[in-house]
Amino acid sequence: MHMTHDEFISEAEDKLTKAMVDEIAKVPGYIHSVLVLSAMRRITFSEQVQANIHRVIAKQSMEMGLALYKGGQWSQQEAVEVAKCWIELYHNTSASAYLIADTDTQKTDALLEHAYEKASNLISGKCFAETAQAEKVAKACDWLRENHTDVTGKRPPSNAPDGIHAGIELLKRLLHGEPDADKQSELKDALPKGRQPVTEKEAADICDCTSRTIRNWETGIHTPKNPAWPGLYSVTAIKAFAVTRKSDRQSKQAIRNMVHGDMDKLPNRSVRR
Repeated sequence: MHMTHDEFISEAEDKLTKAMVDEIAKVPGYIHSVLVLSAMRRITFSEQVQANIHRVIAKQSMEMGLALYKGGQWSQQEAVEVAKCWIELYHNTSASAYLIADTDTQKTDALLEHAYEKASNLISGKCFAETAQAEKVAKACDWLRENHTDVTGKRPPSNAPDGIHAGIELLKRLLHGEPDADKQSELKDALPKGRQPVTEKEAADICDCTSRTIRNWETGIHTPKNPAWPGLYSVTAIKAFAVTRKSDRQSKQAIRNMVHGDMDKLPNRSVRR
């Protein structure tokens, strides 16, 4: 059975088992959706519900911290996926927590900041092989938190500290699958003139759309920006784009389904009891 937002709130009125906390914590973006949707509905949590949410966040923080050293009960990939959501959704989650926290708001704020810190450390430490890139990403994460914005929010000012702009661009590529322009140019230049390694039909099959749609994207008509369409230069890049695009659609649908109480349609984005 899958838990909708209302079912989660109902279950959380009692102390959740450790197994349930772990299962909920493993789902990227779920607890963020609960918080944001509760704020939209002007729901005030009871002390028990809030305590259970604190436990979920604390579990995520612990696993993200341990994953940096290949420890913990989760796989490193599971922890990284949760960390990506913390980086991308922290601003809205934090704003929502201010609206719905009933008691002990300082503890809630501290838990949110601690989770974000662990997510930042994991993302910068494990997702970027080059030290210079990792340092820029870490600085960008700090800047985003301190300035109360997200990766796709306001651009840093021109006088932002060194590395902030570059770090945010690296984060966008990681979170949204945006292609590296330099690499794309290298791939294009390496091709024999007039030849494409991926046909429109092959790309359409990968992206689950029509060849006409691919043709439109290639000519700049309704070309996806987030994630960005990588062009017909690499099967691998197109597959990565398709996976990211599908995941983004599922995330948005999950929130809509939570509003309508129908999480059963998305088993990969829901929590089983």
